[in-house]
Amino acid sequence: MDEVSINGEQQNSGIIHHFVDGILSGKGHEISGRDGYNALHVILAGLEPQKLEKVIAMPAMNT
Repeated sequence: MDEVSINGEQQNSGIIHHFVDGILSGKGHEISGRDGYNALHVILAGLEPQKLEKVIAMPAMNT
């Protein structure tokens, strides 16, 4: 099988190892799926005003 290209910073930081270890061991992860979803929501909401070139209101998040 050919080598898979990965992000060197992620490999060196242990992010991928931690993710796989959490799945294989059943221990889970420090950050929940909900927390990850909310973080992505904030990032995307921050990009929207730039694309529209105007200020927009950010809707409340479910926590």
